[in-house]
Amino acid sequence: MSLERFQDRWHELDRLFQQACDLPREQLEAFCTEAGGDDPEFGRFLYELVTAAEGDDARVRDSISDVAHDVTSGGGLEGERAGVWLVGKLLARGGMGEVYLATRAYSQFDEIAILKVMRFRLNKTEFVRHFESERQVHAALSHPYIPELLDAGQLEDGRPYLVAQFVDGVAIDEYCASHSLSVAERIKLVEHVCKAVQHAHANLVLHLDIKPSSILIEKDGIPRLLDFGVSRLLGQAEEGHDSFTPVYASPEQLTQETPTAASDVYAIGGLLYCLIEKEPPFTADRQAPAKTQLADREAVANKLKRTMIPTRADRELRAIILKAMAIDPAERYHSIAALLQDLDDYRNNVPVSAIQPTVAYRTAKFVRRNIVLLSVAGALVALLAVFAVRGA
Repeated sequence: MSLERFQDRWHELDRLFQQACDLPREQLEAFCTEAGGDDPEFGRFLYELVTAAEGDDARVRDSISDVAHDVTSGGGLEGERAGVWLVGKLLARGGMGEVYLATRAYSQFDEIAILKVMRFRLNKTEFVRHFESERQVHAALSHPYIPELLDAGQLEDGRPYLVAQFVDGVAIDEYCASHSLSVAERIKLVEHVCKAVQHAHANLVLHLDIKPSSILIEKDGIPRLLDFGVSRLLGQAEEGHDSFTPVYASPEQLTQETPTAASDVYAIGGLLYCLIEKEPPFTADRQAPAKTQLADREAVANKLKRTMIPTRADRELRAIILKAMAIDPAERYHSIAALLQDLDDYRNNVPVSAIQPTVAYRTAKFVRRNIVLLSVAGALVALLAVFAVRGA
């Protein structure tokens, strides 16, 4: 989004922002669209600002003039220094920050990294604490499927930044489609994601924004779990704005209840649904009322219970997804490890916990798992019977 052309409209942006903050959530999109008029990009930017600063905190509202001036001034960081890092081209710009390529200055090696910096000059507000929490969370993690935090610091203007390992890959759903992966191969990738999330949980970190775009697959097929900007330490009080992705968010996140590890279990269920069905589980917009989005989740739960839907998932896989995406957190898998175990058992024809353990079900799984051995045994029995008849 080219924000430089908004420079002459930041006073108008300030006024519209104050009005938009007082609107009910369901009226926000229409207001921003109307405010944009013949310039829909302006309307989208206004919407982005409001959703990034949701809440009644007066300090945030009072700072909007500084925010608007900062983000519309066109003052990028390309070519500047951030500690020992030389900032390269801008890769992305969101409601909270900017992401740049970066290289280590004065180094004999071409070490490429990602530099993320706060976009808003809102020192001593929720935004700074939120960003610093992200750095703290990222620093606590060390896993082959999670990009390494390389550095952190402050720019001369006081904005915090972090530097993380560069990941050259594509989103997991795009990777599955372009490589025509089988269901088993897609599940295997999800298992890798589970291991990364399991590591985060073991370090008391909740991700809270797991979705296809936050998982990049490198050329060698290795997944990398990104976007810990929404994450928090387990038991940490909610601070700042809700910037999770509603399509993959758990019901308790939508209703602003305290999320738990079960919230990440729910999101992985949605990810699995997306990769198997080749479409997102929900299409609700961010500004849709929570009740509407919860109704959508009930509809998907009912869809999963039907015998032939989704068409690309068999009975066991439907049961796994349904259990992971249960509306009530208590009905989901009690941990990522439990979900991971069921996925592994499914791929290996072992009975899964999501299915009631009847004798018929366990027998069918045993036969499928040992079909070759049973076939050979059957052939031997038949051969022995022939010899017995001839001997008689």
